[in-house]
Amino acid sequence: MQADRVDIDSATLLDPSQAVWREASSQKLQLVQTPLSMQPSPWLQGAYQGGTWGTLSSATLRLLHNGDVIAARVEWAVPNPVRSSVSPNEFPDACAVMLPFVRDASIFMGEDEAWVNMWLWRADGFGPFAVTAAGIGTSRRIDDGLVEATAVYAEGGWQVVFTRRLQPQDRTDHVPLQPGSSWQVSLALWQGATADRAGLKSFSPTWTELEIAA
Repeated sequence: MQADRVDIDSATLLDPSQAVWREASSQKLQLVQTPLSMQPSPWLQGAYQGGTWGTLSSATLRLLHNGDVIAARVEWAVPNPVRSSVSPNEFPDACAVMLPFVRDASIFMGEDEAWVNMWLWRADGFGPFAVTAAGIGTSRRIDDGLVEATAVYAEGGWQVVFTRRLQPQDRTDHVPLQPGSSWQVSLALWQGATADRAGLKSFSPTWTELEIAA
């Protein structure tokens, strides 16, 4: 897929309802359930044995950039949105865009010497923020404000837009991107209605090739 270059300010790109997004090329990514056996917590494995999680089957991804900022718009159907995480048994809807620091890193949250970088949004208003990981159970949150996100719920689904500078200055915990280059991207989504949480989610099981227009 391609992230086209547009002559639009970053604030406009951050708005999911802007017409520029309706005109952007899109790709529907198929999602699968994360394996319960790969969860690092024995308690979590036991609690969800025979349960339901990771039932979202697809999401639509669009990307644009203006030469300074790259924006990713994720859209998926959610008939029963969950925005709260007040009680211990509530888990909000959420989504993340994932980029590898090294091409073809493990899609399961990276690995040693091949980390991944995620941009995470949650419907309960916690975040957005970036995450780095070098394998399952190694996630580290980055609260530096470089990742921004705006979301709307409309027509039975979420529309979430992330923005981030293409090349953050003097930072080693964000994957740098450059116009005229290619990289890889994947998605992860959590559905509160089925108590998706932590590593129990829907995700795209392979990297999608991304061309960033010059």
